[in-house]
Amino acid sequence: MVSNEMIEFPSNGHSARGYLALPGGGGPGVLVIQEWWGLNPQLKGVADRLAAEGFVALAPDLYHGELAGHDEMDKAGQLMNSLPPERAARDMSGAITALLERPETTGDAVGVVGFCMGGMLALMISALEGDRVGARWADAHRPQRGFRALLPHPLRRDCVGRIPLSRHPGLSRDLASGYC
Repeated sequence: MVSNEMIEFPSNGHSARGYLALPGGGGPGVLVIQEWWGLNPQLKGVADRLAAEGFVALAPDLYHGELAGHDEMDKAGQLMNSLPPERAARDMSGAITALLERPETTGDAVGVVGFCMGGMLALMISALEGDRVGARWADAHRPQRGFRALLPHPLRRDCVGRIPLSRHPGLSRDLASGYC
């Protein structure tokens, strides 16, 4: 049986929030990264579905409470373009720490899954976090300018090959129904 709740976790001297979905017992941790809409009910549903399959899923709220509806593309674009890359990286890193410190999480690395903007962020956090990320699934688009500066040089070559990646650009959105 899946349980879920909003939690707070430390993020580089501040606090961040995220949606935590727990399976009936323990399981591998997975970071679920939002699309440009924000931490909406659809993305929470993805975390719940992962928990139903035995994963401890945490979706950090990278917009800190802001949200755009699927009919608010201009607002979604504004939210994405105003997201400070450094804060996003800190919040995702804090979420990984929170996952790994939970007693329900098994293993010493997490998986990362991201959709659209989240796919690009999944690639970024995988490169920044090294051995704390064991696998990633990305429905990714080209990184925006501000985020490219955060990508460490190894991402361009050997880091990408070191972490297993399943990339699905333009996938029919079975798990993620929003478009960007």
